[in-house]
Formats: sequence, structure tokens, C-alpha cells
Amino acid sequence: MRNALWWNLAIGALLLTAVAGCRGCQEPAEPESSAVGPEQPTPRPTNQGGEEAGQPEPEPLTVPEVRLLEQDRKTCLVYVGDQLPAVQLPDISGKTQSLADLYGEKLTVVLFWTVDQSQWAQAKAIAALGDLENEVALPFGQKGVQAVAINVGNPADLVAQCLKDAQATFPALLDEDRAYFAQIATGKLPRIYLLDAEGTILWLDIEFSSTTRRQLLQGIQAALAEATGQTRRR
Repeated sequence: MRNALWWNLAIGALLLTAVAGCRGCQEPAEPESSAVGPEQPTPRPTNQGGEEAGQPEPEPLTVPEVRLLEQDRKTCLVYVGDQLPAVQLPDISGKTQSLADLYGEKLTVVLFWTVDQSQWAQAKAIAALGDLENEVALPFGQKGVQAVAINVGNPADLVAQCLKDAQATFPALLDEDRAYFAQIATGKLPRIYLLDAEGTILWLDIEFSSTTRRQLLQGIQAALAEATGQTRRR
């Protein structure tokens, strides 16, 4: 009788232990969802009429303002707004050419340059002529822009060699006695001028640096766009 009682007590204890263990195995309750609903689109700006506003139009290009040091400005005998003086000069073959006959349909870039016998000076001149070919004559030639180089003070054979080394294809004139340049300035070379179709100076600079080249390209693009009303003069 006692053995049966002990067996019943043991079985009951085991059942209680099993029930308690099962309660501990229950899955935890899921936490409340913290998910946020779909992101709302950002409202687009509208104009006063309630219509969706477009992107602002970019500022139009302008012909750069000429800014020279006072001493450099004093060397200029012709300036922005003036006509480049008419002249007839020989080319490297000896044929006399009228500068006005070489003007482009829309714009003309005139480079006055000189060179001495040193290799450094010749390399610098060749680089400038090459830049004029690659950055003006080639990309803008079909758009009515003409490049012209006027050498000041050098013989034809030296000028011809520099042009050949630069692979320049634009017209080149010779001012060997400097008589024409004397109408342009009292000194300082190189000089570069941007002219309109009538030969009026739109822009100029007294060097041929990277800044000069950048402003020249801007001036060409702005002047070409001016006919369509896409630019303004400064």
C-alpha cells in the first residue's frame, strides 16, 4: 500500500514538472510593429499659377570684360569698340593680302606675334600657333570664324618654319618692318583680338596664357550666340 502511494506521488511530481516546462517553452509574444508607412513624395515647387516650376535657365554666355593693368592699357592704340585698321601685307609666299579680305563671315581672331632665335622662344611661339589652330581654326572654322596670324618683325623663312611646326593652316601675314603694328600698339607682344564681321574689336588681351585662351573661347561662343539673342554684351 505504501509503495503504491509513493508511485502515485512520484508520477504526480513528474507531471507537474512537465507542465511547468511546457509553459516555459511557449513562443514569446510578437512585439508591436514599429513599421512606418510608405514615404510620402516631396512636393515639387510650383509657380504662382499653381503649375509645376521648371529648372531655372542657365545664365547666358557673355563676351568677357577686358581688364588690363594701367600700363598695359596705355600701350593700346586701338581698343574695344574700335575698328582694326585696314592694311595690305604680304603672306609667307610673298603675295600681298588685304586683311579685310581674310575676315571670317561672323568673327575673326587676329594674333600678333613675334619670335627670336632662341629655341625656348620658338617653342613658345609654335605652341601658341598650335593652340590657335586646334582651339579656334578647327572647331569654329565651319561656323564662320577665321583665325589670322600677323608676325611682327621676323623674316618669312622663320615664320614659315614656325607655322609648319605648329601644323597651322590659317592665313599668316608678315609685318616685318613693324609699320602696321605701330598703328595697333606701342609695344607688348603677343596680342590677340576678337573681331566681329566688320572688323570691330569685341575683346582683346596682351598675352596668350591659359586664361587668355579660356576667355577667347568664351568670347567666340558668346558672340556666335548673340545673333540668336542668347547672350548679352558686358
